[in-house]
Amino acid sequence: MEKTVERKRIVYFDVLNVLACLCVVGMHCNGAVHAFSDSSVWRQSLLVDVLAYWAVPVFVMLSGATLMNYRRRYSTKVFLKRRFLKTGVPLVIWTVFFYVFYRTRGTIAWTGWRAFLNSVINFSIVPVYWFFPPLFMVYLSLPVLSLLVQNRKTLWYMTVLAFASCSVVPFVCTALGLHIGAALLFP
Repeated sequence: MEKTVERKRIVYFDVLNVLACLCVVGMHCNGAVHAFSDSSVWRQSLLVDVLAYWAVPVFVMLSGATLMNYRRRYSTKVFLKRRFLKTGVPLVIWTVFFYVFYRTRGTIAWTGWRAFLNSVINFSIVPVYWFFPPLFMVYLSLPVLSLLVQNRKTLWYMTVLAFASCSVVPFVCTALGLHIGAALLFP
């Protein structure tokens, strides 16, 4: 049973979405950056890529931010079902479509079920779908994180700990020539 709660529009979320969309389009039209050449075209392409690189992480953060209060609108079951229908079903349909398309063109060869499943779970059929696994992890984390909306101190603690263990500590260890194992990173 869905609850009806009026959602407040957050204008800067809209602005970030529009700017991020433009950046992603710019990156997708920017193929020259992927083939190094010591030219002004390549340097300009690199500049576009560097300036636009923030867009995908911002999309993921906006997904989390806009869905953090989903419990006010609907249950976790409805939330997960809606996320699956909006992202999982199109992902499966388009992956199958491109697999068939690439097979008929001879771009992908059948090498057995194990190789096929490996390409499906590693998103190598359509490599630009690389963002789906992190997005799905955000969706699967939200039922837990949404419980912390009322407890901002815990959310800030987790954010600071994650940033320190995933960004600061690896940077410092690399700068000092030390090796850090993944077991020390905040999950």
